Amino acid sequence: MKNKGLYYEFVYEYMSIDGTFIVDFLNNIAQTFVPKQMLGEALDFNKGSLREIGDLVFKSKALLISDPDGGYCNVYPMVQNKVTPRRLFNVVRFVDKRLPLSENERNFFLNREKLKIAYVCDSTYHFFQTTDNPSSYLIRKLDPGPLPKYFNQAFHREFIDVSQNPGREIMLPGFKFVAGSTIWFGKEAIDLLGKGKILRYPGAMDVKEKDNGLIEMRLFEDIAASGSKENQRRQRDIIQYFELDKLEVPRY
Repeated sequence: MKNKGLYYEFVYEYMSIDGTFIVDFLNNIAQTFVPKQMLGEALDFNKGSLREIGDLVFKSKALLISDPDGGYCNVYPMVQNKVTPRRLFNVVRFVDKRLPLSENERNFFLNREKLKIAYVCDSTYHFFQTTDNPSSYLIRKLDPGPLPKYFNQAFHREFIDVSQNPGREIMLPGFKFVAGSTIWFGKEAIDLLGKGKILRYPGAMDVKEKDNGLIEMRLFEDIAASGSKENQRRQRDIIQYFELDKLEVPRY
């Protein structure tokens, strides 16, 4: 499967970001992401659509902005109905990004006060480690070979069992976790996983506490080699270290 670029995800406290936040990024910060158009809109991206973004508060609407290079930025709210009390959060993600976010772009999202967690990984690897829909392979005309499957009673159909995939999205109470090449832990992730435990993790290439209170962990170097045996070993190790299987909550 051909690599399509990078995958960045920034997870925030629910309703802590709005359309003006994204407008500020697009107008004043964006260097490597050039907005082309809003997906689903006929018109090219322009100041009129910028105003439309500014009016959004991301309660229930999702916003997608395409990039000329074929990637896109997606801003959306997520609800965890299987968690008591029900948990909500907002997500900004860049998918199939050809160029890495610049330091200014990255810091714009990382320095937001209500950031829970963020990570960067290989976009294609992340998708196929996380998708549990067999149609994901069919529509791409890919032969996945034998995949572990189970029958989901609620949806009355078969799903792919991705529970053993080390690069998958892991749903935790209030946010998602991905064992990306670099992970930034915000306050909520630090509170859940433990500051000392994060800083003492022996399997990282580098771990450091930042001036803004985040903890930055470099898990492995080569993002494009996320699926290598060594990097998958690193992904499994961090999942086991934090005992995420005990913290994981149902996706559906």
